[in-house]
Amino acid sequence: MDEKIRAGREKLEKQGHTVERCILRDITCYKIDGGTTITPKEMRETADGVYSYEELERDLLVRRRTEEEEDEQ
Repeated sequence: MDEKIRAGREKLEKQGHTVERCILRDITCYKIDGGTTITPKEMRETADGVYSYEELERDLLVRRRTEEEEDEQ
């Protein structure tokens, strides 16, 4: 695990969140509080302070819904 991912994970855990590593479509991801799944890139952005957890969750939900709608078309 690279240092940015470790730092992002520790940041979320210090805020009281649980972080679980998982594999989705052969890609390592991270499940937050048993729900929202983020990519390693998004975990690094969390470490860099690009997102707070709330912003990350809100932005991811919007992004994931858009991706799902595009896949359906």
